[in-house]
Amino acid sequence: MARQVLERPETLSDEIIRTLVGEMDLASNIAHVLANHLDEVLLNALTHADSPIGAMAVGQAFPRERALEIAILDLGQTIRAHLCGNPKNASVATDSEAIIRATEEGISGTVGTNRWGDPNSGVGLFELRRYCEGGGGELSILSGSNWVCFSAGKPPQADLFRGFFAGSLVNIRFFAR
Repeated sequence: MARQVLERPETLSDEIIRTLVGEMDLASNIAHVLANHLDEVLLNALTHADSPIGAMAVGQAFPRERALEIAILDLGQTIRAHLCGNPKNASVATDSEAIIRATEEGISGTVGTNRWGDPNSGVGLFELRRYCEGGGGELSILSGSNWVCFSAGKPPQADLFRGFFAGSLVNIRFFAR
């Protein structure tokens, strides 16, 4: 029996990536990967933040550097507040620890389906971090009182944020080398 391959439907993220990369001559498989990551981060913001106003995404392309930068912002709860709502993560003591844990496989996923009825695998930030640390970009996350950056060849770099950010800002810089 032949195995059926399901095609992923076109999403808003596909259109955003296509628009941003314009004339960068990205391979279609790279554009597809970037769109998948953008879908995951946007869904994370909408599913986990409990923000009454949703999320906002902005992006910019840098053709000479062959780079693309996208930021996703929500004004809901912090990553730590979301994680600590689950008893298995109750011991998370700092915002930087929460950010790092949220990028580990299966930590922040929803069991079953999210509030829109979509299956949630919990791999969004894990896969994005893995892609960035593999040389595909840089991932920076601000939530609560900490900012954590993930990039190739370096352990996560955590810094204190001057003040407190009640929500999450995920900034991704992709490199199309």
